Amino acid sequence: MRLNRIPPDESIMPTLPLFIGVSDSDYFETDCLPGLVAAVVGREYMDVRAAEAAYHMRLDAARLIAAQLGGHGQPAVVMDGDRALFDNRQVDPDEAGEMEEVEWSNSHPVIIQVRTDREFVTSLMKADVIRVAERSDSHILCYGPPWERLSGRGCGLCHYYVEGRCGVYGLAKDAGDGAKCPAFAPVNKEYSQMSDVRYVPLDSRVRLVENNMEVS
Repeated sequence: MRLNRIPPDESIMPTLPLFIGVSDSDYFETDCLPGLVAAVVGREYMDVRAAEAAYHMRLDAARLIAAQLGGHGQPAVVMDGDRALFDNRQVDPDEAGEMEEVEWSNSHPVIIQVRTDREFVTSLMKADVIRVAERSDSHILCYGPPWERLSGRGCGLCHYYVEGRCGVYGLAKDAGDGAKCPAFAPVNKEYSQMSDVRYVPLDSRVRLVENNMEVS
């Protein structure tokens, strides 16, 4: 798993599959989906191996983001699937005085999903909290031929699986492991090691994996 900061002055250009902007001055490149989450949550996310610990880190980050949006009057709800976990319009009594001064927007609440890495990232993209681009020859978030050809899930079918080891988490794995791995991406024979491949901004016009197959 790699996560590199990219200077905003463009003195270094990204080459890894995914590029993310988390603010006007914080830009990163990464080679996997958990790396995108780490860019938002913190680099310590890259060291987490327990699913429950990773879940709570996403939840804590989502609550913080929702609270920040609330400070600007934007309603936001943190969700786990269909279950609401936090609503930034509902605060503790000792914080009620501060929130009375907020002029709430009449827009629909921003929804931040925390159930999986993929749902967390794509919900933040939809909310315009982060901006993500993917190399045109990569299919981690973007739907394309590697996903169309996919016949199942597991380490043996994953892009990161090399000689019995996971290239994301650095662990020895059997080919049949990883049916629910959050970092899974199908083997991609089209991916090039060339550094001059263009990046595609992932907006509403781009077909994403989550819209085409069950990934959780």
